[in-house]
Amino acid sequence: MSKNKGQVIPFPKVKTARVIQRKSRESRQAIAALGLLSFVLLAVFLNDHVLNSLRPSYLVTDNSGATSLKDLNRAIASSRPLNPLRDLEWEHSLAQKLAAQGQERGPASFGRSASNLDQIRFGTLAGKYRISVDEHEKVRDVGYIESLDSGDRPQYIDRAEFLRSFKGSMSIAFTQFELVRTDGSTEVYLLKDDSNNIVGRAQFRVDDEGRFLNLALSHLNSP
Repeated sequence: MSKNKGQVIPFPKVKTARVIQRKSRESRQAIAALGLLSFVLLAVFLNDHVLNSLRPSYLVTDNSGATSLKDLNRAIASSRPLNPLRDLEWEHSLAQKLAAQGQERGPASFGRSASNLDQIRFGTLAGKYRISVDEHEKVRDVGYIESLDSGDRPQYIDRAEFLRSFKGSMSIAFTQFELVRTDGSTEVYLLKDDSNNIVGRAQFRVDDEGRFLNLALSHLNSP
């Protein structure tokens, strides 16, 4: 009879350790997968809850006879929850009622065309100058506003063309003018009426490069 007969042969310890390690690794992977699935389900639940709380509640009313804003307000106040299938129909009806109210009220404000003063201030002078006006909104004097931008410069303008184009916007009524003095930095024009009578004076001042700095208007009896 064999010496080992009736004895149990032990399983190799190395193989046993490998089996235990594999099972332990598989358990950890299963736990991690369950944890990830739980996290995803929780995120979906929270997202659905937030969306439900933010979703607007629609209201509908059968009061289709409201033709004035007051009636419409009363109809909205007595509304009930909306059947989703009637959502578009209700919105279309409400839009028609609001449009009708807008037509009854008319426009709230009107635009206006740019005036000669606007053209002077923002067109010819590009918004760089201060303009003083009299009680009739007529120009009395113009002065360049110094800018903090070192690259900003006064405008180049033709002084005679300026008087010709905007004579109707000046505080002195004149129809013609005459250049009587120029010394490089100053130009003086005499302003005249239809009878060639002198009614005032316009004095322009420019910088060393001929850019417009200011304009002063004075009546005939002014110094």
